[in-house]
Amino acid sequence: MSNLLTYNYPQVLPTLRSAFFEDLKQITYHMEALLASDKYKELLANFPEIRVTIRSLRIFHELENSNLNAADVIKGFGEFPDWTDGSGSNRFKNVGSFVVLSKILSESLRDNDNKIWVSSKEAKDLVTDPVLTRIYMGLIYQKIKVAQIKYFGAGAPENIEDIFSKKKGQIMFFQAKISEFIGLTSKVNDAFTKIKAGGDLTNDDYYNYINLSLDAIDYAFGVVRIFDDRFKTDDYLSVAANRTVL
Repeated sequence: MSNLLTYNYPQVLPTLRSAFFEDLKQITYHMEALLASDKYKELLANFPEIRVTIRSLRIFHELENSNLNAADVIKGFGEFPDWTDGSGSNRFKNVGSFVVLSKILSESLRDNDNKIWVSSKEAKDLVTDPVLTRIYMGLIYQKIKVAQIKYFGAGAPENIEDIFSKKKGQIMFFQAKISEFIGLTSKVNDAFTKIKAGGDLTNDDYYNYINLSLDAIDYAFGVVRIFDDRFKTDDYLSVAANRTVL
C-alpha cells in the first residue's frame, strides 16, 4: 500500500473507486450469504424479521437493475417462505398475511402481455360495472380462501375470507380503491415500457421508474386496509424508498 500511495495512487484510484462501488452494489447478496452461515442460525430462527429484511433488500435491488418489475416484486415478496413457516410474533404473521393478500390483489390485475398490470382502459368496466365488480370480488374471495390466510389477534385466529366477505356490499368503495391503484400502475407501465425500449435514457428516467414502482407497491400493500383498519403491513418500504439509487 505504501508503494501504491507513493507512486501509483492517482492512476489506480479510478479502478479502486469502481471496485468499491461494485462491492457495495453486491452487499445485500454478501449479507444474505453471511447470515446463512451456522453462526447466525439461532438468530435467524428467533427473528424472522431479519430474514425478511435481507430478502427485501435483495428483491428491491433486482427492481433497481430492471431485472424485476413492480408487480414481480409484490409477487416475490408475497412468496417469501418466512411468512408461512409458523415462526415470529402475531404481528409478524399478520404482516405476512396482508402481504399475501396484496399479492393476490396485484396478481388479479396482471396483464398477460408485455405490460406489468392491465391499463386503465382495460380495467374500465371492472371499476364502473357493479355486476362485474361483484364477480371480481367473488374470484378474489376464492383466492383468499384457497390461500388460507388468517388474522392473528388476542383470541383465536380469524379467517381473512370471512373478514373480506363482510365488505361485499361496499362495491363503490372497492371500485374507487382499485381505480386509484390502476391509475398508479398505468404510470408504472408507461415508465417500464420506456425503460425496456432502451434508446437515449437518462438517470431521471430510471429514477422516475423506480419511484413510481415503489409508490405502486406501497399502495398495493395499503389497499388491504379497505377490508379492515387492523390490516397494516408496517413500513417495510422505508429503506427502499429512501435509498439513493443510480
